Amino acid sequence: MLSLSFIRHKKQGCNIHDFTPVTGGIQFDSSEDTSLLLRGEGGNESATLIIERPHRKRSRKEQRLLCLLCRLEITDEMQALEVNSQHFHTFFNPAGLVFEIACFADAIGCRVEGVSSTHFSWFAGTNWQVAVCRNCQTHLGWFFQGQGMSSFYGLIRNRLING
Repeated sequence: MLSLSFIRHKKQGCNIHDFTPVTGGIQFDSSEDTSLLLRGEGGNESATLIIERPHRKRSRKEQRLLCLLCRLEITDEMQALEVNSQHFHTFFNPAGLVFEIACFADAIGCRVEGVSSTHFSWFAGTNWQVAVCRNCQTHLGWFFQGQGMSSFYGLIRNRLING
């Protein structure tokens, strides 16, 4: 049996929440999803308790998108944007490979590689470069930029997962 002698809020910069042990659980006041580190007597046993409020819809910022292969955070839905009035696009490259992409203003988990090219660009007036995962170097999509327009990433949908 685990007796609660120490509880620490996992998120940095957040205050520890007051709690009262009760039969069947812990009561505390928090308006956010919370992650707690629980330690047993003597500090030898530990467990992480994730408390989520199912009635609360997660904000768009909380919808992180991760690299399918290594789980590095690539971007989040707050970065989603529409290009040519659409967030999602389906294109094929000169070799005939079809890609379903989603457009994002930024992708902190991507590294842009290679020489900028206009060859077979999917968006008129843009140059593109390959975008890879900063951690595992998996090809995740492309970085587009053009004169007089904001740059953006077109990321391959099936190479990202929600996290």
